Amino acid sequence: MKRTRALWTLVAVAAAAVIAPTSAGAEEAPPVVAGAPTLNLRDGQALDGTFTVKAEPTAENDSVVDIAIGDHTVDGVRTAGTAHFAFDMGGNGTEARYHNYITVNDHTAEADRVFFPDIPGGNAGVLDFPGEWLRSGVNTITVHAGANWVDSTNTAAIGYEQLPNGEGGRCPNFDDFPLSSISLSLLGVVIDGEQNLFSYSFGDGTCGTSTPRLTQALTFVLSGEPGSTSGLRLDLDTRSLPNGTHTIKAITASGATTSVNVGVNNPPAGSAKVTPAEGALVRGTQPVIAAAPREGDTGVDAIALDGAPAQNAETLAPGTSTLTFTIAAGNSAEARYHNYLMVNGNRLGLGGDYGAGERRRSPSSCRTASCAPVRTPSRCSPATTTPAAARASAPTTTTSGSPVRRSVSR
Repeated sequence: MKRTRALWTLVAVAAAAVIAPTSAGAEEAPPVVAGAPTLNLRDGQALDGTFTVKAEPTAENDSVVDIAIGDHTVDGVRTAGTAHFAFDMGGNGTEARYHNYITVNDHTAEADRVFFPDIPGGNAGVLDFPGEWLRSGVNTITVHAGANWVDSTNTAAIGYEQLPNGEGGRCPNFDDFPLSSISLSLLGVVIDGEQNLFSYSFGDGTCGTSTPRLTQALTFVLSGEPGSTSGLRLDLDTRSLPNGTHTIKAITASGATTSVNVGVNNPPAGSAKVTPAEGALVRGTQPVIAAAPREGDTGVDAIALDGAPAQNAETLAPGTSTLTFTIAAGNSAEARYHNYLMVNGNRLGLGGDYGAGERRRSPSSCRTASCAPVRTPSRCSPATTTPAAARASAPTTTTSGSPVRRSVSR
């Protein structure tokens, strides 16, 4: 059956060549029928500040030649499109917390790592990266297994350590997962990966109970030139556009077009940054936060909802507040986990190591942010005047999972 299908494909290609011959020496024309290009935007999306617009082709030899905003074409940067590293995931799959990743050729810096997300076993997966990272000829993609701490009572495990506050022991464990049916693709070129095996396994069992298999270099031979079917990228400063609705179009050499309508809404300079963003769909209880811009020197005076003053819960007046928390028995907070609190969108690192029963006090400024919660716990707001002795208390959880008790006081 496979030979029969191959024969029919060959006949179809030959027939197409007879129907649409090209003259010797003539420039190859783009295909008459081509897929519409893609845009990394959706209809109705709200934009502000600077946004990177990416337009990519979907048909070979039909590059994206223009990006237009309204009736005006804008200058974009040519790209080689997006390369796709595809595979079938086996076993228990991968977990993002282990930070498994791939590197491509000489793009080995931490910022260039392409990480595996959570992919359950039995599912297909794809990791995308810029086509510019590939080159004609031999390319190397290296798969790296990542590690994370796991609880363990096996004192003989590799890297085992006893936690200092009676929490038990732990050891560094590499993620275990197999990959199979591995392939690499980029529009406009042919990539051969037949030198690679059908499948590879990664990991070390549980903290070294199996022979570690932590990296694997894969070889792919690329025929053609990356970017021969190219896309365009535009770093759009939306502040150069008037607020309102604008149509962004991507156009290929064949004339295939994709267009989306976006809304531009840039606040005046020095205005507060409001969360959720314009156009966001919300449901249930939704905190509404207005944070003063970094370059501003004043706080937020008030928040209105549908033109009416927001009904803030009891909150603290402007100034410096102190957060106090206690680590619950049987646990600890360690600096290497980079635990932190979010105060109206502002990150506050806890810092230091704290054992069970220890208390920690952290100053935090409520001067630069205001919040109008709808049936939410109280938050910092300079728009509300309250007694200096006002206090609020609620249970929470640090990023390492340690339960704490916190109180916020003025």
